[in-house]
Amino acid sequence: MERGTISPYPFTHLLVDEFQDTDPLQYQWVAQHARSGSIVTVVGDDDQSIYGFRAALGFRGMESFIKEFDARPVILGENYRCKSEILAAADNVIRNNKERIRKDLVAARGPGGHISFRRFDDEYAEAVNAVEALAASMRASKSAAILARTNRILDPVEAVCRSHGVKYFRASGKSILSRAEAALMCNLLELIQKTKTNGLDAVLAFAGVGAQDLKTLHSRIGPSLEQRPRKELVEMGLAESTADTYRELMKRLAEWRGLCDRKFYPLVLEGVYEWMAQRAKADTAKRAVTTTYDVLSRLNGPFSDRIAFLRRENNVPAADALILTTMHNSKGLEWDHVCIIRAEETVVPNEKSTESEERRLFYVAMTRARDRLEMSTAKKNPTSRFVLEAGVSK
Repeated sequence: MERGTISPYPFTHLLVDEFQDTDPLQYQWVAQHARSGSIVTVVGDDDQSIYGFRAALGFRGMESFIKEFDARPVILGENYRCKSEILAAADNVIRNNKERIRKDLVAARGPGGHISFRRFDDEYAEAVNAVEALAASMRASKSAAILARTNRILDPVEAVCRSHGVKYFRASGKSILSRAEAALMCNLLELIQKTKTNGLDAVLAFAGVGAQDLKTLHSRIGPSLEQRPRKELVEMGLAESTADTYRELMKRLAEWRGLCDRKFYPLVLEGVYEWMAQRAKADTAKRAVTTTYDVLSRLNGPFSDRIAFLRRENNVPAADALILTTMHNSKGLEWDHVCIIRAEETVVPNEKSTESEERRLFYVAMTRARDRLEMSTAKKNPTSRFVLEAGVSK
């Protein structure tokens, strides 16, 4: 369009929403239409510009549009979502950004909101508090969500939802419990309890036994693998290290089965967790092992009952589900009751982003709440500067 090879659309009027998310190319597309005579209206909130990593222009784009086209700014300061207590705290935060269009925010719904901040001993105590508090609101037919800076922070929350039997929907990314390591831990526990007879090959492969060695073991021992002397395994053609790996697992399997027969389930589960955690290579694999252990360790009864409970499909996008999502994915949404977890200086602001953008992101998260907003952190980390700016920290 700038070179004249493509003509702008023959619009008489052009309305652009979410203008704060416009990148340089999109800005020029809009500008070309304005220059060609279209009457252009742009609508946006620079305080909700949270996509700097996608080159969103935010305040700079809105300021440029006003200057270039002598546009008349119209400030829409009335908020129809948040109670005044929540909006005032969020306003306290966002006012610390220097490059922004000033707004006097007014809560159309008036006072009556609740906002609080608490510190917990660890992230699991924090997750339990959030899930139990929001479950109570959901029983009162209120919508609820737990927001976190990153998707991985939601892992312990999902574990608590599973162990508490709370219907939830993890809207950001895949469930950590859907990873192969989670299925493998359940498979191993079923082998130990003898409710399953196949699947040992997958456990041996996880331990480092290759496909050709597994084929050799089955051809010499049979379909049901069992313990063999080290010398015999080496004579089959297995490397000494592979023979040691095989013997070590078969020994542990026998020990775990003995403990399981005596219903020492916690000892077995802890042993399996430690064994798998030592061998999990990728960070996501370690998280899957830890999260699966966290869920199963909070349940009672034999492993078959716990695994059946774990496999229940309660991660569903339902109207009455507790929403687990990231701050970024919460944009444009709202709930009656919101918990922001891990509101810590080491988490938000994130060091990979600018402070002003992280402040806008926290502002967006806070203003998802209609009536109740709870923020929390674990005691091991300092409280986020944004919580302090909000004026609600203890």
